[in-house]
Amino acid sequence: MVVAFKEENTVAFKHLFLKGYMDRMDDTYAVYTQRDVYDQIFFAINQYLQLPNISVGNHAYEKRGAEETPLAVCQQFYKRGIICPGNDTFDIDPEIVTGDEPNLFYQFFGRTGPTFLINSLKTLQLVAVQLMFNLKAINLQTVRHHELPDCYDFTLRIVFDNKAHSGRIKISLDNDIAIRECKDWHVSGSIQKNTHYMMIFDAFVILTCLASLILCTRSVIKGIWLQREFVSFFLYYYKKEVSFSDQMEFVNGWYILIMVSDVLTIVGSTLKMEIQAKSLTSYDVCSILLGISTMLVWLGVIRYLGFFQKYNLLILTLRAALPNVMRFCCCAAMIYLGYCFCGWIVLGPYHVKFRTLNMVSECLFSLINGDDMFATFAQMQQKSYLVWLFSRIYLYSFISLFIYMVLSLFIALITDTYETVKHYQQDGFPETELRRFISQCKDSPSSGKYRNMMTQSDLDLKEKALKEDLKFYFMNPCEKYRARRQIPWKLALQILKILMVTTQLVFFGLSNQLVVSFKEENIVAFKHLFLKGYSGTDEDDYSCSIYTQQDAYDSIFYVINQASKKAKCFIESGLLLYAALTSFARSECILLKPKELTDKKAELKLNSSFFNLEFYRLIQVEISFKLKGIALQTIHARELPDCYAFQNTITFNNRAHSGKIKIYFDSDTDIQECKDWHIFNSVLQKNTQYVLVFDGFVILSCLASLILCTRSIVLAWRLQKRFVNFFLEKYKRRVCYADRLEFLNGWYVLVIISDVMTIVGSILKMEIKAKVLILTMQASLPKVLRFCCCAGMIYLGYTFCGWIVLGPYHEKFEDLNTVAECLFSLVNGDDMFATFAQIQQKSSLVWMFSRLYLYSFISLFIYMILSLLLHSLLTPMTP
Repeated sequence: MVVAFKEENTVAFKHLFLKGYMDRMDDTYAVYTQRDVYDQIFFAINQYLQLPNISVGNHAYEKRGAEETPLAVCQQFYKRGIICPGNDTFDIDPEIVTGDEPNLFYQFFGRTGPTFLINSLKTLQLVAVQLMFNLKAINLQTVRHHELPDCYDFTLRIVFDNKAHSGRIKISLDNDIAIRECKDWHVSGSIQKNTHYMMIFDAFVILTCLASLILCTRSVIKGIWLQREFVSFFLYYYKKEVSFSDQMEFVNGWYILIMVSDVLTIVGSTLKMEIQAKSLTSYDVCSILLGISTMLVWLGVIRYLGFFQKYNLLILTLRAALPNVMRFCCCAAMIYLGYCFCGWIVLGPYHVKFRTLNMVSECLFSLINGDDMFATFAQMQQKSYLVWLFSRIYLYSFISLFIYMVLSLFIALITDTYETVKHYQQDGFPETELRRFISQCKDSPSSGKYRNMMTQSDLDLKEKALKEDLKFYFMNPCEKYRARRQIPWKLALQILKILMVTTQLVFFGLSNQLVVSFKEENIVAFKHLFLKGYSGTDEDDYSCSIYTQQDAYDSIFYVINQASKKAKCFIESGLLLYAALTSFARSECILLKPKELTDKKAELKLNSSFFNLEFYRLIQVEISFKLKGIALQTIHARELPDCYAFQNTITFNNRAHSGKIKIYFDSDTDIQECKDWHIFNSVLQKNTQYVLVFDGFVILSCLASLILCTRSIVLAWRLQKRFVNFFLEKYKRRVCYADRLEFLNGWYVLVIISDVMTIVGSILKMEIKAKVLILTMQASLPKVLRFCCCAGMIYLGYTFCGWIVLGPYHEKFEDLNTVAECLFSLVNGDDMFATFAQIQQKSSLVWMFSRLYLYSFISLFIYMILSLLLHSLLTPMTP
């Protein structure tokens, strides 16, 4: 109820204070003209002044004493400067003047009307406009649930963001919420008694968990005491150290799990009591603590099922496979991170799923599990053929590598462990020192387990030296250091290079995203400016369409009229209109120069016969013009701005003569260095020099790495020749080709892998008769049922945890039934990316928890539990 009240108030504020706002348009809500900016500002101010008369909620102005807090309007712009994109020149001071200076900060009081008027906005230098005000409300819906209402303080900030200076000013409404205990309240009825009952119940839960914590802690301490006694006894009587694995047998992991769950429950219940007493408002922290504790409680149920031998197969397999799984994941993570960085840098500007590192990771994780593949391919923008081609190679190679190889190896790792554990259950587990001691079995002196066999070589000095060189060559860097105290320079340099190249890549990626976002926002702004009736969403591959002759004339003249308004500063080479007609594809053109757009010559040309279009012969009409702009937003990233030239073409396509004319808008962007520029602050120039120095250092590091690796390859080639000659002289035999390749270390070969990894998936056709299928199901049913009982405990734990923690922030986790359906869909690889993307980023703590929750659940169930289930299902068919 708390989170729902916050969200509903935020949505209500957006509808109240943002003109023309519609649900689910936060990312696309923007204005494109100066008039729209003024209209939006005055609309928000007017709505604020009339709030008591128009709001259906119990919203009120905040008061400080007897006075109401004011609404503040603040515009931010560059302190001084002259910007002229048409000449590729600018002279600017990047210092931003904020609203604390005179004539920049305006206040409007609650119901007394404005005390100041807003001056004209300096659009060329404008960075942002902010409207700030405070409102209050009371959450009365909690009364129906027998809880005392809370008082809410809303700090609203409406931001008109013009940092990009792309012609598109994005509008956002941020709502910072503070929950307070109401000062003077009275509720008739039994709500206070219900609160007391809930607090008594919470206290009983705390006492129960405290008793459980004390008992489990006592058991763990006794286990440690017994461990010490056993280690001392073994060392005294047998003169042997007890292995670490045997010592860990005394530490019961289930007790530790219960202790962690009890601590989380006690802390969470204490916070819950404080919240019910209106002393704290940490709802998110409380829900996370209680959610995790509930999940651990349900996981602990598996311990009791493990007392039965046939039910503990899942736990034994997970415990045995965990070390190998962790090592495998570390290796696979290196490949995964490489693809993440590569996709973010290259595809980020062209694909919505690759805009941030977090989104790239979620997208690739979804692709691994077979989710949303076609949509990921289809959503790639074909702005650059080279990038489009790279995206295909990137996606095909990643999906093929991870699904057909990495996941197959992962599943094989789990199934191999499963087979080992199953054989152990049948033939008995291998005995450890501890188990043998308990069963009073002594070690056999003839077992040879503890012998230290030493052999002496009789080879001559030449053979001995060669063997030493060969052995040293095939050592890893750590072994080389222990053998000869040789510092692993190549390893240190590779680590340094990885850090530096990754840092360089991140900086370049952030800069590249600014460039592409500036292009895209300008194109969106141009469509809104020059296409009449443009809705903001393209229709298929074209922007919009018209169906009547009058609409065609209106759209053409609308473009010319809009261009005439911008002719003064932006249009460079004029407006070119081109009409193509049938009858041997005859063409007609007319050119409107910038100076002509505002005088009488333009009227003469607009009234010429060119605009008497014969639609039955018309093929298409093209309007071409060139605009210029400067990307000032790079100043915030401490980079020098670039000058942009936009070659825009608006095409009215009537080739089909179907009664529907499709309107296309195409913009080719050319980035140029500004001709005459000056920045008052020298920080940008120094930053550019630092970046150049850093890039030079990266080049030197890579060059040093290349030299060292080349040296290693040359030394290996010489050593190979020594070995081949010695083998031929000593044993009269030639060394095989495979042994020669052992000297070629692939990690040292710094070449670009150009071959596309193509894996042809072979479909194994298993023609199983119905009788065999029935026998298989009949034989595997008991195992499957026992397995599902254990897996069900984990599933229930995740279900309760997700419902408690993520329910207020994700529509798929609002009730237990929906959570169960969502998790079941995720287990089967459905809708993964959408589940990641739909989590609301209202709380960074909950958002971070949601990532850990989803990643761990999907990995655990798909890669481990389902693999074991499939293997247990197919096991009866082995004979």
